[in-house]
Amino acid sequence: MLRVKNKKTIRRLADRSFAANKTRNIMAVIAVILTTLLFSALFTAAISIKYSTEQSTMRQVGGYAHGGFKEVTDEQKEALITHPLIEKYGTNKVLTALQDGIFSKERVEVRYSDDIGADMYFCKPTTGSMPGEKMELATDTRILDLLGVPHKVGEKITVPFVFHGETREETFTLSGFWERDEAAMVSEMWLSEAFVDEMLSEYEPDSIMESMGAGLWNVNICFKNSQNIEENLRKIAEDNGYDTEDPMAENYLRTGVNWAYLSTHTDTGGALLNIGAIAVLCMMIVLTGYLIINNIFQISVSGDIRFYGLLKTIGTTGRQIKALIRRQALKLCILGLPLGMIAGYLAGNQITSLIMRNMSEEKAYLTLNPWIFIGAALFSLFTVLLSCRKPGKIAASVSPVEAVRYVEASPLGKRLQRKEKRGSRILNMALANLGRSRKRTILVILSLSLSVVLLYGVSAFSAGFDMNKFVGKFVTADYLIANKDLFKSMFGSKNQELDKTVIQTVNSQEGIKEAGLVYYDTGITHASMTKEQYLRTLLAIQLQTLDDEIRAMNDNDWMEAAADLFGLDEVPFQYLDFVEGQVDYEELKKGDTIIQLVHKDDYGVPYLEKAPYSVGDKVTLSFADDYEYIGDDMDAELIVHKSHEKTYTIGATAVLPNSLSLRRYGGVDFAMASDVLKGEKGDDATRMCYILNMEEDAVPAMEDFLEQYTKEIDPSLDFESKKSYSDQFQSFRRMFLLVGGSASLVVALVGILNYINAIVTGIRARRRELAVLQSIGMTGRQLKEMLILEGSTYGILAILLSLLLSLVLQGLVLRQLEHLLWFFTAKWIWAPIFGMLFVFLALGVVIPVLAYRIVERQSVVERLREAE
Repeated sequence: MLRVKNKKTIRRLADRSFAANKTRNIMAVIAVILTTLLFSALFTAAISIKYSTEQSTMRQVGGYAHGGFKEVTDEQKEALITHPLIEKYGTNKVLTALQDGIFSKERVEVRYSDDIGADMYFCKPTTGSMPGEKMELATDTRILDLLGVPHKVGEKITVPFVFHGETREETFTLSGFWERDEAAMVSEMWLSEAFVDEMLSEYEPDSIMESMGAGLWNVNICFKNSQNIEENLRKIAEDNGYDTEDPMAENYLRTGVNWAYLSTHTDTGGALLNIGAIAVLCMMIVLTGYLIINNIFQISVSGDIRFYGLLKTIGTTGRQIKALIRRQALKLCILGLPLGMIAGYLAGNQITSLIMRNMSEEKAYLTLNPWIFIGAALFSLFTVLLSCRKPGKIAASVSPVEAVRYVEASPLGKRLQRKEKRGSRILNMALANLGRSRKRTILVILSLSLSVVLLYGVSAFSAGFDMNKFVGKFVTADYLIANKDLFKSMFGSKNQELDKTVIQTVNSQEGIKEAGLVYYDTGITHASMTKEQYLRTLLAIQLQTLDDEIRAMNDNDWMEAAADLFGLDEVPFQYLDFVEGQVDYEELKKGDTIIQLVHKDDYGVPYLEKAPYSVGDKVTLSFADDYEYIGDDMDAELIVHKSHEKTYTIGATAVLPNSLSLRRYGGVDFAMASDVLKGEKGDDATRMCYILNMEEDAVPAMEDFLEQYTKEIDPSLDFESKKSYSDQFQSFRRMFLLVGGSASLVVALVGILNYINAIVTGIRARRRELAVLQSIGMTGRQLKEMLILEGSTYGILAILLSLLLSLVLQGLVLRQLEHLLWFFTAKWIWAPIFGMLFVFLALGVVIPVLAYRIVERQSVVERLREAE
């Protein structure tokens, strides 16, 4: 076969054919832009939300290291840091923490750190440098403000250290400082290694120093990536002869994994679910783009089929015609991809900022990740090339003779022609016209249906957000009032008690239906149990720091475990969720029965395996009546001078709502009637929180009252309300509707664009045919009626298909979400589907009429004389 060098000719033909199809190009470029916008926005939002969540959490956690080893010796540190898995490491040595006086509300950790370690904590000086000389210091601007020191390197700064209850002041030279991150939970104060070692040689570690691991090293590590962090740490430890699994082992090393990295707390199922969700969205976008771009090229090829037939007559091969169409598609990509990627990136950043604000994050950390644009470009290019593949095959396979005689037809057309013999009807003619090209009709209907189904999915999902489930997880009654520390999970002493005058003032407000107190035992109480029962109640981190004395015990040995006791008035008692057994309040008031408390996970499943007792067991509680601490600070030893015991029956196991608890987990918890607790504990029965339910019309007034009272009259108090959580819930719901609705709008625009393109090009291609109908007596009104019926039929069929697909979506997806999302209840809603029906019917009237008016500008004779 003779090979001819005609690539330049094919390129020239493609370019000139491209220039001649301006209307098609405009529609196709818009379709490419919208498709690329969807891909780019999806990838931007997915990558930026992950990045922003990790960055925000890192600043709360206090570092970007993947993980590390806690409290290791010099020898252990030197051995660990040489492991080949480690890409980068930073080390720091703890001295103490400042938490008295002016630091009572700002925890400050005092350490030595190398430069990399400081950078890993986001606490490397941006002005000046890390301490180099013995009496140099670096810290953040908030601490400088607390100490009244100007933000200037070289300033003298006096720091009051407390060792064993004694204050020791030391004066340093400020070597560097940085702005405190608002998300940070603690501040860091960096000292020289020489000064830290000197203080450690002078002082035996007190309780604060011991709790932080004073004198020992923390080794923070970055690996090649954030995958398998825990396994990598285990590997490093095992290769050096250490164990990270058994806290009781002599060679045990405590590790820490940075849970800011989503890969550390996303299991395989969760990761697959995330990947699956993105894959489904990508497939939907591919389908959305395919439906319109394919249809545009199908219509274009049908209109130009005689042109391709003529090319065949002069020797153009099918392969060359495919290349011609593919080149035109690539030119459309060159025009559409950049605009779509820019618009999608900007839209994705807006979506990220909106979502992060609704997640109560102060700041969204945006990223210009190249994979956003690479992914969007590749998927969009794939969609365009896939869309033009079938039209290219049609153009390449048609023979010159077929091209000259080509008319879109189908078996449906023949069937309808037989009906016309019995009497022509406008509706039959409209249906016959739709049946001329079944594939085109199906593509348009699918494109329209996709937007309706997506809109239904978004609307049904947001409608399924159950406010009662959402609010009930965080707050029980209409209002809860307590010391601020309770909301920070730091309640535990008598000086945090709610004053009686506060309760009296609250009770003086109008509209209170019911109210009650929750008491907490701030004294000393122990429960008798075996070691095995006690270990069952502890969290993993508590097992790691278990006392040596307890480690040495046998599992069946009896011990006295510290117990948390809650006293409930009748109103808070009604919020107990009984999971085993049942006790009424009157029985609880008798004082012989006690309720064992456990917690629930996010999906409402109680941790029954954490319960040390079974219903019906006897438990002996030892109440300390007279006791004192001997010694300094937290090192003091507890001496109980007088105590009494009482044996109770476990009447039930129940869940105390998190809002009515200490809001922290791990330990032995019991509930009893408030009068019983006060009778056993006296003054140690501390008023922890006060809850109340309001008449509906009195809620706004109470909200305003408590807002003013906690801000202006008693700032040590705070409150929670159903109203504030309801507002948060509605904000989250609006956020999802906005994001999902925007995506639905873009898909709907693609569908409508496809619909408009099909109607307009169809009417323009049938100009001569419509003129023939008019020439044999069909009026302009009848023609418009036929075209309107064609356009409306598209919409009606699209809605019927959407209804069917929505039923499938409801049953297969939304119903299953009830088991995955604790705040979701599937609901069936009709508004989106019927709302879109009216939109489609309106378009079915307006678009055909406008298109026909343009055609109507030519007379019947002019249209009949047009060359085919």
